[in-house]
Amino acid sequence: MRVAFLIQDFSRGAGSERVTSLIANGLAKRGHEVSIISISGDNSSFYMLDEGVTLRTLVPGGGLDNKRYFFKAYLRLRKLLRQVRPDVVVNVFAALGIYSIPNARGIGCKTVSWEHFNYKARVGMNPIGRKLAARHADQIVTLTETDKAYYLEDNPGMRAGICSIFNPSPYQGQPVSHVDAKPWVVSVGRLTEQKGFDRLLRAWAIVERDPRSAGWELMIVGEGEEREALAAEAAELGLARMCLAGERKDVDSMYRQARIYASTARFEGLPMTMIEAQSFGLPIVSLDYDTGPRDIVTDGVDGVIVGQDAGEESAISRYAEALLRCMSSPEATVAMGVAALEASRRFESERLMDQWEGLLSRLVG
Repeated sequence: MRVAFLIQDFSRGAGSERVTSLIANGLAKRGHEVSIISISGDNSSFYMLDEGVTLRTLVPGGGLDNKRYFFKAYLRLRKLLRQVRPDVVVNVFAALGIYSIPNARGIGCKTVSWEHFNYKARVGMNPIGRKLAARHADQIVTLTETDKAYYLEDNPGMRAGICSIFNPSPYQGQPVSHVDAKPWVVSVGRLTEQKGFDRLLRAWAIVERDPRSAGWELMIVGEGEEREALAAEAAELGLARMCLAGERKDVDSMYRQARIYASTARFEGLPMTMIEAQSFGLPIVSLDYDTGPRDIVTDGVDGVIVGQDAGEESAISRYAEALLRCMSSPEATVAMGVAALEASRRFESERLMDQWEGLLSRLVG
């Protein structure tokens, strides 16, 4: 079976690129012919690719203006698909169906729209891509049953098939020991407004003023357009125990050294970093939002979920208090970490690869 994944910029080190590399590598190891087609970027991969996976870039360069370069990318994709002749094209984000669905139909291959956001997140061209996929794609894959329900509710009579498949953890089977763990709270992700690191800094300002946090540090791992703004906010808040650690290939070492994982995102599909953190036995303290936290964390068992019903500032105060309770209750935090490690088995790669391979094989027929 020949499978092509279409993605915006595969050279970035973000969650969607990581999970695409995992699924692509898994299919290649099972004997399938796999391509990753990046619309923009420098034709490199931040994550390791199996030798059986071919990477191609349509319009070299980062930060591509999709409106300006749409027709160039569209026509180059058409030419490439006619050369590669994939059986299935998987769009990594619904918006990319705008490029692939008309082109794929022209050569008779199947299309899959792989949703990575919450359906209600109206980001970029994704709302248009979702409507196009509902009518003209062969299959939609969501990350949660909640998002699957949103698709069905908003698209009565949709033509595409639909199912939900979790993202796999890249760290299953890792030896986990907190003997050498440091008093770190770690948070990982691109430094964008969506990820809500500005909210985490405001919560951390409350934490730093409380004596229960003595010796604890906040480590934020990732890069993005909000770095300067976040650094300025941290300085304005007077934070002394916070580090913007940058983008790291050894992010596993950050998980291994930490004691708590923190998330204050505004929205997600299914947060890859939470799945990774659970694989290292980290309890997760997260603000609540529509899809993601409650699909991964059981409140009070393997982490803490803080509601936002009373407004953002109230939620940030209560979030800071949740972190402080975890910091000052080591036995309870370790118990939640043990439960987190057990919960992470839902995201084992081989189990989820079976679902992906079965789905694609049925589509090809």
